[in-house]
Amino acid sequence: MYNRIIVLFGLVPILFLAVLFIFCGSAFSHVESSMPDAVAEIEYKMLLDFKPGDNATRNKLAMVLYRRNKLIEAEKEAKLVLKNVPKDIDALDTLGLIRHAQKKYPEAISHFTKAISMNPKDALLYYHLGKSQEMMGNLEDAVKNYRLALEAIERDDHGHDHDQIEQIKDSLEKIKSTINK
Repeated sequence: MYNRIIVLFGLVPILFLAVLFIFCGSAFSHVESSMPDAVAEIEYKMLLDFKPGDNATRNKLAMVLYRRNKLIEAEKEAKLVLKNVPKDIDALDTLGLIRHAQKKYPEAISHFTKAISMNPKDALLYYHLGKSQEMMGNLEDAVKNYRLALEAIERDDHGHDHDQIEQIKDSLEKIKSTINK
């Protein structure tokens, strides 16, 4: 009898979370940016246990795994999103970031370029493309894309924080000083 009570009370929190995920969906799936990636990873995996077809959550998981340097797992998740939605811009960006981290710059450039062709207003895509081009030594192309990133921010500045803008400007200045030497 005592063991049954322990099992029952052990299941209550799990069942409560299941009900929240099933009935409330993504309202409870968004992790605040201040949430540690280790916690976000667990949350996204739990949500995907209940909604395996949730591509937005799967891509968020891929980004968390990328940030935690779990590149093989991150790649698997991003590729699954792209299998389900071949034109998912976020998943293309995520896969590009993974390829960049793996030093597979031509592949990264390919993913970023494809994502830009679908959303030419996304400043961070130009920035990511520029970073890969810079690593390959294509400095003029990198400068061009850093400038395009800054122009995109000027045209449509929402969702970009000061640190992102400064990173782009710093990258641009670094290349300019290298070229001018």
